[in-house]
Parts: sequence; structure tokens; C-alpha cells
Amino acid sequence: MRQAGAITRQIDYNQLPQAEVKQAAPDARGIAIQLINGVFKELKGCCSAWSYTFPDTETLKVVKQQWIKTFIENGISSDQQINIGMAKVRKLGSPYVPTPGEFVRYCQPQPEDYGLPSAEIAYREACQYSHNPTGAKWSHEAVYQAAKATGWFELKVMEERRILPLFERNYEIVTRRVLAGEPLSSIPKALPGQVHKTPAERNKAYYDAKQAEQIKQADLSHLTDGHNALAKMRAIMSG
Repeated sequence: MRQAGAITRQIDYNQLPQAEVKQAAPDARGIAIQLINGVFKELKGCCSAWSYTFPDTETLKVVKQQWIKTFIENGISSDQQINIGMAKVRKLGSPYVPTPGEFVRYCQPQPEDYGLPSAEIAYREACQYSHNPTGAKWSHEAVYQAAKATGWFELKVMEERRILPLFERNYEIVTRRVLAGEPLSSIPKALPGQVHKTPAERNKAYYDAKQAEQIKQADLSHLTDGHNALAKMRAIMSG
């Protein structure tokens, strides 16, 4: 049998599949370790069951490796993310240390973390301030930008069932931008058909189109009134 050392000397590690040799970038791992050391220090102070979760140093080392991998895999790399996560841990007030997966979810920013109101509240605010947008005290810049993109006049005069879907679409865009740290201006206009219609509106549009096609096929397009055209079609069929 060949010696293990002789075998390993013949292996060309440069030819191994990338999945086998790929490791996290040193910077990413270093950042994760630094962040986790701070997180563990805070968790130890606010989770009374810390010693139950980590009864000895060896357990702590093993678990910390899992946290490092989880942070790297999920892109947790900033103090801002950690601050959001730790704020939720303190708010929950649980004595138990969260799992790495739970803590990563806590670190994902939500609209309320940035003071963004719900879409319903934002819409009411937009309607309220549409008469004097420049003199209003907006709860958040995102609400103002969504309202501006929707249209001050439209917010004042259009029925809610028609204007609300457009506002919700614009507010969703600015909310995503806030969470991503992107600028809020220049919201792209919605193309025709992008704003969702109600089921009743979709049904009416379908049957209107179907009726128009029937009138065209019957060569009754010269009758501008749809009811007259249908009556003429029924008369022809009954005759």
C-alpha cells in the first residue's frame, strides 16, 4: 500500500474543483469575526440564559464558527445591520440566545426600522397633504416622493379604488430604495396595465372587448351605441 504522504504529494491542488478549495475572502471572514465578537458581548449582557447555551469554551468556539458562516453567507457585514438586529433582540426580551439564522433575520431591515409608515397610513397622509404638499410636515421623505410621483391633482380628485393601486406601487418603489440605501427621486412612471385593476374592472374590460368584437364581426360598427348594436344582432338572430 502506498504511503499517504506519497499520495498527497502527487495531488495538484490547483486542479481541484473550485467548490472544494473556495473559501470566504479573508476580509469577509475578518469582518464577520469582528462583528460577532461584539454581538456575543452584547448577547451575554442581555440574554440571561447565556451560560445555558454556552456551558463551556469549546461549545462557544463551535457555535461561533456557525455564526461566522451564517454571517458570510447572508451578507451581514455592517454595524447598521447589527444595530437593527440587536434592537430587535432587546425588544423581544427573550432570555435565550437567538440562533444565527434568527439573528440574521433580525438584521434584515424592515420599513418600520426606518420610520416608514404602512402603505395605508402613507396613502391617507398623501391625500391629506395633497392640497398643500410644500407646506406640510411629512412623516417621511418616502411618503412625499410617492405622493409626488402619483400626482397631487390625482390624489385630490380620483376615486380611491383607482388611485390607491398607483400610490401603493410608487410607495413600494421608494420603500425598497430606503431599505437599500438608494436615492428616492425619479420614480419611473407606471406603464399602461402595470397598475392592478379590481376583479370587477377586469371583468368589465373583458366583456366590453368581447362585445366590441361581436359587433365588428356582425358588421354593425356603424352603430355607435353598443345597446342598439346588440339589439340589432338579436333581431337578426331571431328572424
